[in-house]
Amino acid sequence: MPRKKVLLVAAHFPPAGGGGVIRALKMAKYLGDYGCDVLVLTREPRPNDITDPSLVDEVPPSVRVIRARDVDPYRWLYRFRPPAPQTPTAAARPSLLKRVATGLLRGLRSPALKLLQYTAVPDDFYWWARATVPLGERVIRGEGIDVIFTTSYPYSVHLLGYWLKRLTGVLWIADFRDPWTQNIHKSGIPWRERVEERMERRVMANADAVTTVTPSFAAGFRAKHGDVIRRLEVIYNGFDPADYEDIVPFPHDGRFTAAYTGLLYPKRSPRLLLEAVAELIAEGRVRRDEIVLRFAGRFATDTLAETRDCIERLALGDAVEIMGELEHRQALGVLKGADVLLLVGDAAPEAGAYIPGKLYEYMAVKRPVLALVVPGEASRIIEKHALGRVVHPLDRDGIKRAYLEMYRAWKDGRAPTGTEPEIGGAQLIFDRRYQAAQLSRLMDELLAGRRRGVD
Repeated sequence: MPRKKVLLVAAHFPPAGGGGVIRALKMAKYLGDYGCDVLVLTREPRPNDITDPSLVDEVPPSVRVIRARDVDPYRWLYRFRPPAPQTPTAAARPSLLKRVATGLLRGLRSPALKLLQYTAVPDDFYWWARATVPLGERVIRGEGIDVIFTTSYPYSVHLLGYWLKRLTGVLWIADFRDPWTQNIHKSGIPWRERVEERMERRVMANADAVTTVTPSFAAGFRAKHGDVIRRLEVIYNGFDPADYEDIVPFPHDGRFTAAYTGLLYPKRSPRLLLEAVAELIAEGRVRRDEIVLRFAGRFATDTLAETRDCIERLALGDAVEIMGELEHRQALGVLKGADVLLLVGDAAPEAGAYIPGKLYEYMAVKRPVLALVVPGEASRIIEKHALGRVVHPLDRDGIKRAYLEMYRAWKDGRAPTGTEPEIGGAQLIFDRRYQAAQLSRLMDELLAGRRRGVD
């Protein structure tokens, strides 16, 4: 079978970092092993982008990356969106001057973000997507592209895919890492949601195939757009075994270490966990000098302030470390150096449809998981493969019990979950290389269907 030329369209691609980059990066990395010649169409960096230059080394030399000029009428708003700490920081309370400055910025940030909510539809990449259409068309025609693969977030990349398909007729796969109009973080603005409903349906009706990352997401898309979707497939997120070779564990100082890496925001906050740990210390059931909780990644500004206030109020400054944003391999080292891995999920009932990307990393690291998640996709994986303990994120007593049991097991020299992870059967479907093979096979089937005259 001849090799196929694939245009992978992603708004986030190295040197951008963060969880939203990894799926596009790994597809670009491994599709070449399955008969694909990949070109990546992405954008220039923005001031508030999370960056991780180490990820650039994973892009194969055979993959050409084309960066479209960024058209961003909202660039001036970034001054009201201060970045999270880029380097390790102590959990200590900031100075009075810094707190006053942060408060002023927060006051300005609220109307600035409201402006974004009312004008950036479906997101603040819309104008970049619009402006990139001519370049995308030139690349498709000039390079003889066979398949367009757009992966969101942001959803504007799917509008770009829609426009490019209309212009060129090339096969198009729209990949959703999260739901669009069924997302738990919807705007709540009725007119905006109506506009996005129309946008989403246009994408669903015109894509040759839609892919997504959980069966629950697929069921939601099918219930809402099943009458117009041509083909719908689940290709999970996962982990790349190559990422875990030669990872140096973060130094272990002998304390019971629980670690979290990733994004934290108001609906995904460690407050109840910190309160549960503080109560265990106050009750004399956990020794303060024997524990540490490490948080690496980006905190939303309000969540960082709340967490620092919580740490100060609970007098946990010597037991909590806020490490800031780390490069991917450094973050994996933090996980590998921990005794227990923390998974902090949203408390909304609909959050059960989501599988946090970090769960796959935790699976690969093979450390026990304390998961604060609602019942659903993630909890089923954890329970099926004996990855750890699952507690509802609002169940403080349950969090206390689970943390205490894992702490006591650590003190006794036992596995903190009472069993070893059983990921052998999961290894294949959660392997990034296998997922690239799935996507390539889908492309082959679509191309074969077109050759037979089946649309």
